[in-house]
Amino acid sequence: MSGKKFSKKVVIAAFVLLALLAFTMAVAGCLTPGGGGGKTYSADVIIVGAGGAGMSATIEARKVGASVIVLEKSAVVGGNTLPAMSGLSAVGSDVQTAADIGSNVYTIDDFVKRHVNKLNNPDLVRLLAQKSAETVRWLEDMGLVLTIASKDGDGRMMHAPSGPGGQAIIPLLSESLKKSGATVVFNTTATELIYQSGKVVGVEAVDSKGNKLQFRGNAVILATGGYGRDNALVAQYRPEYAGLATDEIAPTTGDGLRMAQKIGAAVQDLDQFHLISKVEIISHDMILPGWIAENAIFVNYAGKRFLKEGAAPGQSQVGLVDTVLTAPVDKRTFYYIFDDAILKNHSGVQAFYNRRLTVQGATPAELAAKLGIDPTAFENTINTWNGYFRTTPIVDREFGRTGAGMTAPLSNPPYYAIRANSGIHYCMGGLKINTQNQVITTEGNIIPGLYAAGEVTGGVHGSERVEGTAVTDSLVFGRLAGQQASAYAASQGKVVINLPAPASSGKTAVGNFTNGVHTGTGMGRNGPLTVSVTVANGSITKIDFVRQTETPVMFDAIERQLIPAIISAQSLNVDSVSGATISTTGVLEAVKSALE
Repeated sequence: MSGKKFSKKVVIAAFVLLALLAFTMAVAGCLTPGGGGGKTYSADVIIVGAGGAGMSATIEARKVGASVIVLEKSAVVGGNTLPAMSGLSAVGSDVQTAADIGSNVYTIDDFVKRHVNKLNNPDLVRLLAQKSAETVRWLEDMGLVLTIASKDGDGRMMHAPSGPGGQAIIPLLSESLKKSGATVVFNTTATELIYQSGKVVGVEAVDSKGNKLQFRGNAVILATGGYGRDNALVAQYRPEYAGLATDEIAPTTGDGLRMAQKIGAAVQDLDQFHLISKVEIISHDMILPGWIAENAIFVNYAGKRFLKEGAAPGQSQVGLVDTVLTAPVDKRTFYYIFDDAILKNHSGVQAFYNRRLTVQGATPAELAAKLGIDPTAFENTINTWNGYFRTTPIVDREFGRTGAGMTAPLSNPPYYAIRANSGIHYCMGGLKINTQNQVITTEGNIIPGLYAAGEVTGGVHGSERVEGTAVTDSLVFGRLAGQQASAYAASQGKVVINLPAPASSGKTAVGNFTNGVHTGTGMGRNGPLTVSVTVANGSITKIDFVRQTETPVMFDAIERQLIPAIISAQSLNVDSVSGATISTTGVLEAVKSALE
């Protein structure tokens, strides 16, 4: 069924009131604060960031009865733990024992020996190893099923769920967070640490509408992640990496680093990064080797091929980052080129196409124009590539590509491109901490009341991040920070608890739609989603999901923020859900389809 198009008479004022909207997540008070600039709230512990480290810290602090307020810059929990593909490294767990590793047991000393390098802190690495098995049990108690991914080499410590690690772990942490009763304040950015009488006693913050807020407590935990999405900060510490993309989906702009450095915190290893070769620049998705289609090619800003493409090791993976770094800073985007024949036969490129992450042209020249690269050079590149298939044997005279990756020319229009860049996957440097998660000053003293965990810290990885240890780092040190900060907060005396209360959404605007139940479909991050929109007396009264495959925590944010916003404003002219922009676009598209 279809309804009328959105009326221009919609009362826009109702949308403004949406900024005051707040929602409660089970027992937890999860809300979006607004109004009342300068309002002050208080709890025993203030935690900045709701990624893996911040969530773990919150759960542990609440376990001992500390009151907690969590500030989350986006509208989604999970941070950069959510897109983590691997599991977590651990040693001495029941999972490892059950894997029957035999006499060749991987010990804590083995773990430390493998992970210690010239830059990191051996004490932090040993603590990570010592607490890793306990953290595995903690996750198992939440219902996570883990197996040892491999018994060979470092794989003996890789504890893997059945699917991508972050998507298995974060929903469990989210559920525990809800049950904990902690207050989570979304769409709120911490801007300054409140430092008084020689200790940290809170955080100043600003909400999405610019209202200034204060959150005071006896302890503050920084779990703000890295700085991969702040190109200026990356360039400051590693100038040659300026202009690179990142696959970090959280708004990691170095907020915790800046706040702590302002009050004298020491940092370490800020020039150390883990880079990856291919990132789609809109979605921030890593382009995995298996997603590279045979017969597809890569071209650079000049419209020319620049390496031997392919999915196999030794082809596009090796040297791609170094090649990208030779390009001018503002021209480091490259393009993954394929034609309609490849699109119809390769699920990897279909996934990007379905999510509208491709650029299309009827001819090579048209595609080049849309990409902003030289049409003549690009057309020559395609013609040269196709010419190789008119020889026997088929020979790539430029880069020597052969075999299964080179079986057919690019000769079936239309032509497509995925925009990509090499990217920053992980920031290995950060705030200097001790084994109690306390932040250290440049003089080597602790900053009373200030703790940190996760990617905002340095010293755990140094110059080399071993696969699986980033997740372990966030969970182990997040838990420890929650335990240490809550104990310190209790020693500082009683806090008068003043938690943000859910605010009224205000008056709902009046719609002008056709009564009935209408359905429509849009494309979300993970695939099609279908909504059912109920209209009564001309106004939208209900939006239900008939089908959706979005990541649970992102879908939580959609239900908590976007759906009430549409109903309140009776309009699609609402803010995107920070941290879930692709899902937002899909839902808006589906609702629009239903009502047109």
